[in-house]
Formats: sequence, structure tokens, C-alpha cells
Amino acid sequence: MEGNTNVKELHKGIFGDLSFEQIIVRDSALERIDSMAILPSKSELVNISVHRSRLKSFPFDIVPDLPRLKRLWLYGGLLSSVPAIRSMSLDIFCLSNNNMELVMEDGWATPNVTEFNIGYNPLLKLPFAVIKGLEKLEELYCSGCDLGPTLPVGLLEFHSKTLRIVSLWHNRISKVEPGAFTGLRADTRVDLRGNEIVALTEESFLPILEILSRGNGLLYLQDEPMIDCDCSVAWLVRDPSLHGSVSSGACRSGTLIRDLHPTSFRECLEATKCSPPPQCLGGSKGGRCVDSQRECFCDGGTLDVSFACSKATQFCCIGNASPARDCPRRDLAEATGCDPLSGDEHGHFKILSCPLPGGRMFHRDREGVRDETECLPGGRYRVGSKVEYSCHHYYVLRGPRVRTCGKDQEWTGPPPFCEPDCGKNMKVGRWEGVTMFMARGKEAPIGEWPWQVAIYDKNEKFIICGGALIGLRWVLTAAHCVVNDEVREAKEFLVYLGKHYRNDSRDDGFVQERKVTQIIPHYKYSRQQHDMDIALLKLNESAKLTKRVQLICLPTQEYLSEYNVDHGIEGWMAGWGEDDSNSPSTSLNELRLTVHARNA
Repeated sequence: MEGNTNVKELHKGIFGDLSFEQIIVRDSALERIDSMAILPSKSELVNISVHRSRLKSFPFDIVPDLPRLKRLWLYGGLLSSVPAIRSMSLDIFCLSNNNMELVMEDGWATPNVTEFNIGYNPLLKLPFAVIKGLEKLEELYCSGCDLGPTLPVGLLEFHSKTLRIVSLWHNRISKVEPGAFTGLRADTRVDLRGNEIVALTEESFLPILEILSRGNGLLYLQDEPMIDCDCSVAWLVRDPSLHGSVSSGACRSGTLIRDLHPTSFRECLEATKCSPPPQCLGGSKGGRCVDSQRECFCDGGTLDVSFACSKATQFCCIGNASPARDCPRRDLAEATGCDPLSGDEHGHFKILSCPLPGGRMFHRDREGVRDETECLPGGRYRVGSKVEYSCHHYYVLRGPRVRTCGKDQEWTGPPPFCEPDCGKNMKVGRWEGVTMFMARGKEAPIGEWPWQVAIYDKNEKFIICGGALIGLRWVLTAAHCVVNDEVREAKEFLVYLGKHYRNDSRDDGFVQERKVTQIIPHYKYSRQQHDMDIALLKLNESAKLTKRVQLICLPTQEYLSEYNVDHGIEGWMAGWGEDDSNSPSTSLNELRLTVHARNA
């Protein structure tokens, strides 16, 4: 179908008894696709492509029922959200140029996707967990995703051994923090054209180019002349292998990066002194991060390889170390073994053991061996090395606890990660619940409902509703709290986590305040009938999990979703409703009620 401006819906029976291998719609007024229009073709369907339409509703729930579907291309529509997709056959998935605001990551399973395109959805939060789980990914396109101005540490973590393209055109990126990319391969092309990068800092770009220079990988920078080509790029120009891996980019003077010559930086190179390296992250007090290729930065100190730095290729230097004046970069081209490991921002790993030269073994539980860096000659782990992962408090480990560097120079098992725990209140034995109205309960014990949030209306200067923390940056609440005739502005609300007393003067150090950056009501919400009365609030920064701030557990099995709200089931509700005198309660109340079905 092409150029059809009359058909707004592919409804049940529109194709009669016909079935297809491909359904392709281009340049149409299509707004909705009914699942029953597709299901007659479920055994044959290989390709569903909708180009440039007004598509608002697509039956994503039937994707698992399409066993041969290889390509799902939904380009240039009005889709605003996507549930967790599950498909063993899907190869190419495009959501580019929609109005995407939310991709539900929990439960996503598309292990065979090789191309993922989510470009030009500027309101969409990058689906980190989805990308991390695509172990066969070859091409990622996220142009126009509004990722700038800074790419933070850990933004993109890849676990694919076949990654060829990472395209981040037109994202207003001016700064790339060290460790923003992990998991790049030697043949990956990293495309940062159309951005606003002004400085090629060694700390940020050396780890990227070290990997790309081992193969045919390339780094593309914007062609506009805006990069500072002073002494800060001398590190790049003095190393031909690194320099040759930069395919495009221009200095403020107009000189192309690839045309720079070491003779122009002679004075810079002769005057180079090692500056103090950056501070280690949480794991070590007072330590400084040094690159595995420049261990001499740590002269006089002790190196610790546990995950305490922003890059997997860094060690933490502990002690009274002073940076060496001349610290040449070690050549890692001939290094063998397993790739450096990226830790998790909510956990860390440690080396348990590794074989050493001369038949020796390093064992963490034995005294006398201090220098763990012997396990990483050239920045790569020796074959036979074992590492153990653990998570911070309030997080649980998903994946193998111990991994081994095998003879094939690959780590055993998938990369583990730390996931927020849920449902851990300070008083065990209650059923959790959230409601849109709360009245005449009794005061709850402090910390009894750590997923309970308070929604504060800045105009009314009042807590108007409660909600539940369902993700580190997501709150579920009632739509009527944030929608009048239209959805209200996100800036009109604040969210309080860990709060117990209504009066702010009684808040303690466990209370966290967050701004709201986005409001997503259910698209079928009816203000008159209170149907579909739910909405999502996106917070400006992640919640910090404590004994008073926890995630609520969501049902992991469909039957539980139905059972928990069956007629006659008892549940708990919490909130800051009215007390017995019809006055707003001064503290968080709880109330046990029985579920009553509308048709009962």
C-alpha cells in the first residue's frame, strides 16, 4: 500500500482470507493496526514495514506470535511508547522518527536483533538495558536522540562481539566523558558527526582509539571547524596508529584532524608532563585512576584493579604516589588474553585468582601477593583468571557470580549486572498496594512503605497525591492527579521519596526530592469515568535506594496481575489522605481494604 490517504486503520478482516509474507505501507494516513488484521498471516509474515504515516497504535503484543518475523520497521509515525518486545526471530527493528517517549525495558528479549534504530525521538530516554542485552547487535542508530551536551560515564555498554556501527549524528554532543562507551570492537565505526565536540581529551578518546586502532575501526567527528587543536591533541598526533583511526574532524583553523603533523607539536611533546590522574570512584578512598598502559603514574603507590574507576582499562592507585614526569604509553598490540571487564555502577568485581609466570598462582585469599596487575599484562586478563562480582546494598546480582577467562580468550557466561531489589520494607509480612484515594487510615510505621512517594503541587503548595516508585526514575500515579482538561506541565510538580510527615520541617535525611521532567498518562484515560486512571512520571535523576526508599515489586507473571485484584482479595493502601476529622493527615497513613469488582 502506497500513497493511500483514505485508509486510517488496518482492521480485522481487511485482507479477507489472504495471508502475506510482507505487509508494507508507505506515505499513508494510517493511524492504527488491529492485531486481527495481521494474525491471519502469522505463520508466513517476515516483514512489517510502515513508512511515513500517522501511526499511533501498533499491536506489539502479537510480536511473540509471529515466529518468522525478521523485520519490524515503523518509521515516521506518531508512536509514543513501546512495551517490552519478545521475539526470537526479529533481526531488524526500527522506531525512528516517531514521538517516542517510553520504551519499557523490563522483560525485553530480542536476542537475534542485529540492527536497532531509535533515531530522531528526542523525548526518548536511551533504553540502556535493551542495548546492553543485544548480544548480536551489529548496527545501532541513535541520531537525533538529544543525548547532549554530555555523554556520561556508562551511557552505552555493548555486549556484542560483532558490533560494526554506532551512529550518534546530530545529538548536540559537546563533551564525551571517560567511559561513556564500553564494549566497542576493533572494527567498530563510531560516528559522532553533526555534533559540537570542541576538545579531544586524552582521558576520553584514548581508550576509544586504542580499541579501534587494533582493527579497521574508525572515529568520525564533525566536519565543522570547531575542535581545539592545541597541545591538548599532541597525544593523538604522536601516535600514528591512533591518529590514523580518526577519519574526519576539523580544527578551528580549518585544518583536518587527519592532516595534523607531529612537527607542529614539537614544543608540546617536549614540554609534556604527567598531570595528576582523576580521582577513583566510590570503591577506594583517596586513590587516583591511572591507565593500565601508564602504570608508572603510580610510582610509590599500590595498584588496585577492582572496579573503582570509570574505565575498565584503568587501575586505582592507592597511597602516596606522585606522577612520573615521563610516562610513555605501553604498546598493547601484542597483548593476549580476555578483554578488560566493565563493572556495574551499582556493584564491583574482584580478581579471585590468576596464573602467573613461572607456574605461580595469584589467590586473593592468600597473604603475600599484593600486585594484582600481574593478572593483566598489557591490560588484558591472563587465560585462567577468575573474577567475582557483587552488588551494593539494595541491589541484586543477575547473572553469573564468577566468570573465568577461557582458553579461547573469551569470558565464560554473560556479563552480570546489578538490578534494584524491590519490596523490602522495614516491617515484613504486608501486602503492598497503592491507591488513588486515601482516607481515614491509621498512621503507618516509618519505613513501612518505602516505595510510597508524595506528589507535591507547586501551584497549590500541597501534597495532592501519592504514587509508587516502580523504577529508579519512574513513578506510577493516578492520571487525575496530573491531568485537568490537558496534561499539566511537568515543572508544576515535585516528588518526595522516603517521606513520612506531611510538614517539610519534620523531614529527615532519608527524604529525597526530585523534579518531574515528563508526564505520560494512559492514552485511554477518561477523566469523567476514571477509566485507565494511571500515569507515569519521569524524574530528573535516579532515586538513591536506602532503607526508606525502595522499588515496589511488579508482577512477573500474568496470572498474578489478575489474582491480586480479584473480587474479595484484601490489600493495603497508603497515602496522605484525610483523617477522622476530615483534615489532611499529618503523616503517612495505611488502610486495609477489600477489592470490589465493578460488576460484582
